[in-house]
Amino acid sequence: VNGKDFADNANDGVATAEGTVAPWAFTVDKSSPVGLKISYEPKFVGTLLESLTFGFYQAPVTVKIEATDDISGIDYFTYSYIVQDGVSTINVGKEKVKVDANGANFITFDIPAQFRGFVSFEVTNKAGVSASTADTNAVVVDSIAPGIDVIYGNYDALNDKYYKADRTATITINEANFFAKDIEDGLLVITRKAVANDGTVKEEILAPQFTKIEGTDKYVATVDFDQNADYTFDIKYTDRAGNVYDAY
Repeated sequence: VNGKDFADNANDGVATAEGTVAPWAFTVDKSSPVGLKISYEPKFVGTLLESLTFGFYQAPVTVKIEATDDISGIDYFTYSYIVQDGVSTINVGKEKVKVDANGANFITFDIPAQFRGFVSFEVTNKAGVSASTADTNAVVVDSIAPGIDVIYGNYDALNDKYYKADRTATITINEANFFAKDIEDGLLVITRKAVANDGTVKEEILAPQFTKIEGTDKYVATVDFDQNADYTFDIKYTDRAGNVYDAY
């Protein structure tokens, strides 16, 4: 279409093999982007704990978010990684980070330690139509090894190491991502060894009940030493991200 207005101004049509295309040519795109996907590197390996599926990583984890739009194309992504409710205050997330697609149908970003929560994103095409998705799996990025302290009651020893009454060890674990199932799964191993006067050896893997100290990342349990015996005591703990507390 070519023409002039009443002031004799002509349009500047663009010549093509099919003819002249008016400069006001346009595209209608009422469709949302499709194929929204979230993936992780290293690959997500799910562990079911406390009714949620978790993926555990040492820092960092790279997240890839992607979508397609065959009409107007992808304009930009807006991603968030939100800290799970009720977890350690050491965790830090980000909300509504906008990144231009620059002609691609995906972007990547890293989640550093410390984080425990959920990834989501919104994608917007060049017509301004958006779509969104959220991962219902929880991501944990953890680079801090567990801390363990043991305090004994009854310090009334004779001849350096002999006690005429029971002793109790109070174990305090400092771990933002402690799970009660860590004992059952062999990640937290508490061993008590007793050698009786007749030489009988009794070695036990213990499973004491840990209680959270509210407002902290600390969990407390006790172990009793209440029989006539020579005792040794050992604790090993590797958290689910692979951070190792060497030994007690």
